[in-house]
Amino acid sequence: MLLLASSLLLGLMPLPPADGHRTLSSIERDAGWTQLFDGATTKGWRGIGKQIFPDKGWEVADGCLHRKAGERGGDIVTTTEFGDFELAFEWKVAPGANSGVKYRVRDQPGQGSAFGPEYQVLDDGKHQDGANSKTSAGALYAVMAAGKSAPPLVGEWNTGRIVCSAGRIEHWVNGERLFDVELGGETWAANVSRSKFRNRADFASAGPGRIALQDHGDEVWYRNLRLRELPAWGAPEVEVHDGKSLDHWYEYGDAIYEAEENSILGRTGGGGQSFLITEETFGDFVMEVDVMPELPGNSGIQIRSHEKENKRPFGYQIEIDSSDRAWSGGLFDEARRGWLQDLEQNPAGRAAFRYQEWNRFRIECVGPWIKTWVNGVPVTDYFDTADLEGFIALQVHSGNNTRVRWRNPRVWDLGVRSWVSAFDGRSLDGWKAMEGNWSVEDGVLVGRTSPKDVAQVATGEALENRALSFEVLFDEAAGDHLVLHLVSDAQRFRLPGAWKGAEAGKWHHCALGVASGRLALELNGRTSFVDLEFAAPPRVQFELCAEDATLKLREMRVLSPAQR
Repeated sequence: MLLLASSLLLGLMPLPPADGHRTLSSIERDAGWTQLFDGATTKGWRGIGKQIFPDKGWEVADGCLHRKAGERGGDIVTTTEFGDFELAFEWKVAPGANSGVKYRVRDQPGQGSAFGPEYQVLDDGKHQDGANSKTSAGALYAVMAAGKSAPPLVGEWNTGRIVCSAGRIEHWVNGERLFDVELGGETWAANVSRSKFRNRADFASAGPGRIALQDHGDEVWYRNLRLRELPAWGAPEVEVHDGKSLDHWYEYGDAIYEAEENSILGRTGGGGQSFLITEETFGDFVMEVDVMPELPGNSGIQIRSHEKENKRPFGYQIEIDSSDRAWSGGLFDEARRGWLQDLEQNPAGRAAFRYQEWNRFRIECVGPWIKTWVNGVPVTDYFDTADLEGFIALQVHSGNNTRVRWRNPRVWDLGVRSWVSAFDGRSLDGWKAMEGNWSVEDGVLVGRTSPKDVAQVATGEALENRALSFEVLFDEAAGDHLVLHLVSDAQRFRLPGAWKGAEAGKWHHCALGVASGRLALELNGRTSFVDLEFAAPPRVQFELCAEDATLKLREMRVLSPAQR
């Protein structure tokens, strides 16, 4: 399984992808994402009202769908229709350019342009529409204003996101949510009535529709268009609450839990830590639930959790925090390690939660990746290998002022993963060591260097972004000179300082995972992140370049695909 890479890689800086197109990782595919554009062909796209892709105006170049300056080819649409969805994409405009991403589009033969809600793509500074917040970049054209804090970049890449789900629409630009509106609500009705669409009863109507890229006559680029239908997971829903009882749950602690009006009410009893626990356990899953704190006390949602010998629950907790600290949606390791990812550096996340109102929590666990959203705002994005499976529980924190209500909890089961051995501990079968002295000793892979020698070893197969877990031990010299690389085609990412704080002569638990262009490096239960861009899933390479140094590796494991 392992191969040696050239010693010339040491010290090279990372090379960016040639065209910026990124393939989906297995983690993203398992979370429901599909690519709308493969970066190389027009597959999945055609002209509006036509059966073929336009022969002018548009081209595929440098991993992009490029609307060229000059001849017009008309709007292009996906060959597939979508109902509720989440769409992520990158866009770039030439100076003064205007375009848009439309959705819920229906077309007929001979139709000239796409009709539907439009995410405005624009140079706010040089185009006249930029002066109006309802027609500036990121707005729902002519209907919903884009209250963004900074204008998008011109001539550079911006990120866009559109969410249409459960009768609501959200637009995002460069990680900032511009609006969240309920279709048919008072705000929506008032804005549509004042717009050019007031006489179109079919505007933004519910039901499947296509995604369209607008040809407005200007030069614009789109890439990395990816979509997932909502619920995106394509997985069975597990009933965890029938709206009337607490069947399928059991209690720990002295809090009082009651089923009331399609919700679950939790309130303090004697004041101790208390939990309402699911009888079923979950590995990979998606959970959505509405939460409303009625009193300011602390609470939480346990995920992938377990019981100690005295039955006391421990494990990951998604925080419900009504205090001024406002860390709701953060990741806490209950009765074990404490905070894993707080909201100290996430002002948007802190502002998302509303006390004494209903808040929508969404939790995704896919392999070691844990992600949360509060009212549509991303909060937690963490990588941790401590637990891949466990129960869900609703927590009432200790004290005398906790009263919290959970409404409509829904869980989609994505299956269970396990760690699969990548080294049998007996031989070098599947390994190839071309430099240095490698051997297997007592179930451990040992690499040694002699003067003016190096030892290198790398995973011969790409991670497919599933994660690699291992234990490493190095002597004092190796600790300073054990270099970690990620290798993807012509790209070489050197990660100095990966072992910072790791004591020589001791075994250390490590794990690596890559998803969405983000590397996670876990060392002894704490994770750090590096933003990277890969053209393809990387291999992991170790390089031991100290003289007379020793490296030991054991418990090399990769993450299996999810099993249902």
